[in-house]
Amino acid sequence: MALYEGVSVRDSQASVDGDVLQNHGSDGLQLGIGAEVGVNNVAIQRNGNGVLVTTGSVFSLLTGTIQDNSDTRVYVHNHATLTVAGGTIAWKRR
Repeated sequence: MALYEGVSVRDSQASVDGDVLQNHGSDGLQLGIGAEVGVNNVAIQRNGNGVLVTTGSVFSLLTGTIQDNSDTRVYVHNHATLTVAGGTIAWKRR
């Protein structure tokens, strides 16, 4: 059963460490309205969008994988920022 969103962060800060965000009908991780999120050792997979970063938000992929999402792996728009320090963004699992 697909759920709508995995994790949604708005106008706040969060860190995700050592988790799997998967099988959500919409976004595995959604950031909006100035959110700041860093992920470490996380798999974001088999969602609609892997990560949606909007409206001045900041997303940092420290380690982990974003893969096998049916729409976009990472979608960044409206003055948002993406930092990839490590990890993998891929279309299919390896």
